[in-house]
Amino acid sequence: MNAIDNFDKVQAYIDADHTAKGPDKFYFVQVLMRKGTNISDSNSNRARTLKTFYIPSDKLLSEYKDEIVYYCEKTNTRAYINLNARSFKKTALQAINLLSSAIRNEHETSAYTVYNKAVMDVPIVGKKTWFLDFDEKDYTDRTEYEKVFARCKTLLELKEIKFDIIPSKSGAHI
Repeated sequence: MNAIDNFDKVQAYIDADHTAKGPDKFYFVQVLMRKGTNISDSNSNRARTLKTFYIPSDKLLSEYKDEIVYYCEKTNTRAYINLNARSFKKTALQAINLLSSAIRNEHETSAYTVYNKAVMDVPIVGKKTWFLDFDEKDYTDRTEYEKVFARCKTLLELKEIKFDIIPSKSGAHI
């Protein structure tokens, strides 16, 4: 498997997000087994989380790189980072709500998942970052893929929206 290392590009986004600095802010990283790659098609899950990282916004992603790469290489998985910072405090409060709800509804077996779910339930801190995912397999041919990709880039440039191209295993993200 050819690994794609986007750590430097991702670190640049974290460094540039001055609105998300502070001791209460973090970035959410998951090492995931994806359906079709590692999980059989008979399984109803799209992905299975192997490891989760909560990276404080004042830390360098590089401090976690070796461990993240280790998990990915040993398990043939991928790491995903959500570039929209979250608040530790708001996440913890939401986790309490989710946990009490799970217990009240007799879903104690899912209690271990509440913190990661809470991360995605709380509002982001700072400006929102969007990703457009372009996978070549979703287009009839390379020409169509390149044409749509170029059109999106042009529209972003016309609107003076800051963007970057981040390579992925099956295409790219803008």
